[in-house]
Amino acid sequence: CCCCRNTTQDLVTDLQLLLLAAVHSLMYYVGVAAVLKNLGLVDSSTKIAGSSGGGVAGAMLCSDVATDKFMSTATALSLACGSSNCRGNMQSVVKAGMSAMLPADAHSRCSGRLFLSVTEATSNPAADVERKISSFPSKSALIE
Repeated sequence: CCCCRNTTQDLVTDLQLLLLAAVHSLMYYVGVAAVLKNLGLVDSSTKIAGSSGGGVAGAMLCSDVATDKFMSTATALSLACGSSNCRGNMQSVVKAGMSAMLPADAHSRCSGRLFLSVTEATSNPAADVERKISSFPSKSALIE
């Protein structure tokens, strides 16, 4: 429609992305990420916020990981966790998947663009501390 010609471009300049904390939605994030990238709605200037599964997807988007690589990693994580191989070691399974998926300079690409919400759990839930992180000195710090 001719009256809407600039609407998409205006939206792109203001677009920011929030990815929810749902590791079980990781497969959906693969599709959403592919569509947003293909439409040009997510680029190297888009700020992305997330936690848990949303943080994994955000790191993938900031790092410009190929969709097929993200899909294979998400599939492997889903299969591993779906067969209860994650019981008691989900963190190490996800870390291994991210380490294999993300490029060596992922931390540089994500610093200042990816905003992660991290809760440091304690034995007393009332004392849990939520932190927001957007600076990553190394790939391992990003994955951690």
